[in-house]
Amino acid sequence: MEECININSEGEASVIVYFTYPYFNKKTEIIGDTAFVYTGVPIDKIPFPGSYIINGDNFEYEVELIKQNHPPGDWELK
Repeated sequence: MEECININSEGEASVIVYFTYPYFNKKTEIIGDTAFVYTGVPIDKIPFPGSYIINGDNFEYEVELIKQNHPPGDWELK
């Protein structure tokens, strides 16, 4: 997310990240005890000064999870 904010905040702009609305657009890959989840998070970029234009975009990234044994079946960020 830091990369997304840095890229979209160049110049004078405000970036709004909507963490409450992630979406999953690719199949999760599981290799052994590691899962790769591909998710997207919507963002809005509002250029300044005095602009009311909102440029919507989606930032897609890969999250790596590791399987936990206690409790069984749970996954945790790697």
